[in-house]
Amino acid sequence: MHYRQAKPRRSSTLLLAATCWLLAVIPMVHGWGGGHNPQTECILDLLPREVQARFSAETRKKIIHPDSHYPDSFNPFETEVPEDIRAILASSGI
Repeated sequence: MHYRQAKPRRSSTLLLAATCWLLAVIPMVHGWGGGHNPQTECILDLLPREVQARFSAETRKKIIHPDSHYPDSFNPFETEVPEDIRAILASSGI
């Protein structure tokens, strides 16, 4: 007896191709990721030079990450602005 091998349905092939395409493309187009850091860096760079000079490298790094990732982060967030940052902003009229 001779059995014919069944051919895959065209719709199954298209579904598989579409699924593979989505799995490949979705990581490249989702809205999460590195956007927070560059946006925060740009905002800090737009502050007046006198204000920028008052932020230490450590404070700037903390503002950029993790603070800029709130509210997308599931990690706890400091709800109080540290005293040194409040003093800098207040003395700069912000």
